Amino acid sequence: GYVPAGGDTSNHQGIGIDYANGKLQAGVAYRRWEADTFRLLPQYRRNGTSNRASIWSVGGKYSFTKNVALAARFAENTEADNYNRSYNFQLNYKGSNTKDPGSWGAYVAYRRLGGYSTLMPTYEIHRQTYKTPVHDGEFGTKGWVVGGSFAPMMNTNIDVGYFHGKSLNTGKSAETLYTRVQMFW
Repeated sequence: GYVPAGGDTSNHQGIGIDYANGKLQAGVAYRRWEADTFRLLPQYRRNGTSNRASIWSVGGKYSFTKNVALAARFAENTEADNYNRSYNFQLNYKGSNTKDPGSWGAYVAYRRLGGYSTLMPTYEIHRQTYKTPVHDGEFGTKGWVVGGSFAPMMNTNIDVGYFHGKSLNTGKSAETLYTRVQMFW
């Protein structure tokens, strides 16, 4: 989400529990931040301000076969009044492996990333679209993502993705075409 630059120091604690057994993976986590930065965020609270973020998250993945899996995740910031919920549903087919040249994977996902519940999204394609500045803050996006990965040679991976959705704040259309080549040593 939107974090203004400055010398604000934050205090952060977190705890998470993960479980995996056969075809099922699941996890739950709680993270808490204290920083004056949160008081400056536009539309963070309806009445008053808060210097805290308290984010609960839960997620899981079920592998139907060795090649097909469905993942879902949800997060909520109980301190924020707006843009405080995020969720993701993603269907995966296979996946590239840098140790297996020629391997590939594809996915389709629907994501809604609220700017105050997903402070720093790890979904690369969303990070690019999500950080588009607007006049009064960055509040997140929602929409569909289609992507894939390919390992053309040992220790090399290529990611390609396309996002089509909307800004949570303005409803303005948002699109991103994303590519990345990674080399691992």
